[in-house]
Amino acid sequence: MTSILKFALIAAVGVAAVTGCGEKERGARSETPTGKERIEKVAREPEEMVDEFIAKMEADHQLKEYDLKVSVTKEGKMMITGQVPTADLKKKAERLAGTVMGVRSVENDIAVIGGRVTERDLSDGALRREMEKKIKADSELNEYPISVDVEKRKAIIEGFVQTQEERRKVLVLAETVAGFTEIDSSDIRLADELKDEFTAKIRADNQLQDYKIEAWMEKGNILNISGRVPNKEYRRKVESLARTVAGVTKIRNQVKVSAIEFPPEKVLTDKQLKSEIERKIAADSELKKYDISVAVDKGEATLKGSVESRSDRRKAAKLAETVKGVSRIENEIRREKEVASDNKWRWPRASAEYVNNLL
Repeated sequence: MTSILKFALIAAVGVAAVTGCGEKERGARSETPTGKERIEKVAREPEEMVDEFIAKMEADHQLKEYDLKVSVTKEGKMMITGQVPTADLKKKAERLAGTVMGVRSVENDIAVIGGRVTERDLSDGALRREMEKKIKADSELNEYPISVDVEKRKAIIEGFVQTQEERRKVLVLAETVAGFTEIDSSDIRLADELKDEFTAKIRADNQLQDYKIEAWMEKGNILNISGRVPNKEYRRKVESLARTVAGVTKIRNQVKVSAIEFPPEKVLTDKQLKSEIERKIAADSELKKYDISVAVDKGEATLKGSVESRSDRRKAAKLAETVKGVSRIENEIRREKEVASDNKWRWPRASAEYVNNLL
């Protein structure tokens, strides 16, 4: 077992100094309704930073084999000492230290003593669990919905984070997992992209586009919505569109129903209804990658195409339901597995008479 000794070096300069030792402006920015950025500052105790680093070391199947010592000063400087056989392991320890929130600098005094690193042929499942443990150990990333899948040593990471810095951190943690031959983190999205998707769907709506609906994100992928609409039906539609945004963990619907001027009822043509459905699908981060066709005839919409999952199929229909003027929806979208199964060549079944003749 690893024996990682921790020493949190806290100078006796008062509680205020200790509390501020790890304080650093993080990228946890969110827009307020006024358009101003709100920056959350996080102050951390040295012990918290040490504990996070140790948890990440313990998750690493290589570094946990070595006795290392780590300490953090009141200024947020992390110092690491010990012995490892290779320069790559020394560098890995430093990279993990750099992912700890509150650490401002790293003094890496690990000695490289030479020798061989015990190679372990880990399964895809073991590699996935190591990455998941490192994400869970991270004080910033552990609150986000991030999924890890590993196929033939290729890591496929999907999810949502608040900032570019956090997105880069996910990649750094993945790069410290020895055994990954390839890392695909292209599907990690920023929280502001969720807000932009919601706004695009509002603008595509022939009713809601007439009103000033504002949205902003809070940490934890919480979508806040404010504005004024003329009735409860419109307010419910705002929330329905918000629920189609993948990655939003919570919705705070602060839209108010007030006696504002009600716009004249819009009677849209089939072509306009078709266009609105297509624009909402194109705005959706999950559906836009599929080839989904839309046809509208006398207010009845027909959706065709193939998608990966049943939830994608349901979402396409849900978006069509938010279009005022669509009287009926025929959802003919199929899952890709079903299409592949239909297209699979099969041996023709021989008749009983033919088989008997052969015998």
